[in-house]
Amino acid sequence: MLAMACFLGSIAAHAAQPPKTVTEVHPHLAIGALTFAKVTELPEDVLLQAGDMQVKAEQIDKIVAAQPPQLQEDLRKNAYLVLEQRAASEILLSLAKQAVLARDNPVDKARDSGKPSLVDFGATGCGPCDMMTPILENLKVKYEGKLNVLFVHVRERQILGAKYGIQTIPVQVFFDKDGKEVFRHVGFFPQEEIERKLAEMGVAG
Repeated sequence: MLAMACFLGSIAAHAAQPPKTVTEVHPHLAIGALTFAKVTELPEDVLLQAGDMQVKAEQIDKIVAAQPPQLQEDLRKNAYLVLEQRAASEILLSLAKQAVLARDNPVDKARDSGKPSLVDFGATGCGPCDMMTPILENLKVKYEGKLNVLFVHVRERQILGAKYGIQTIPVQVFFDKDGKEVFRHVGFFPQEEIERKLAEMGVAG
């Protein structure tokens, strides 16, 4: 693959310098996903690497070989574009996997359950948070099967707290059956007021 060999040759030539982008090295080559990719040394046969994701020359060869014969010569001449398309596909797949992992937490699982949810973000040892504990237990019993009631200990789940913008505790966040946030309250929240808000959402005890 002549185009790939030229590309790898440029990598070796620039290895001793601070990494430049593909656009800086080849101004008119990249038009998509690899516009700001860094040109650097890579393991043998590896054309592209981003974290654990790699695209190898043999993968590009297989893509070209799978095309109609009349297109293969042009594709070999423009192998970088094939690489760029493959990179975009791999990047999107990687992002999709990361999105799935990012939702692997009790709050997002509750939001995806098809039921309304009440999530209390707090921490043990915080006075107002501890006052919420018996209320949450009461609500779990009273609304069993109708409402997800969760407590998130933000000192143990700091990333999850940050994801939901928790800056002070306790915070009660209400989600409808579609997982959409409809209301949030900061501080101690009496059970009667919580139930009033749930009634507004159409959740009956």
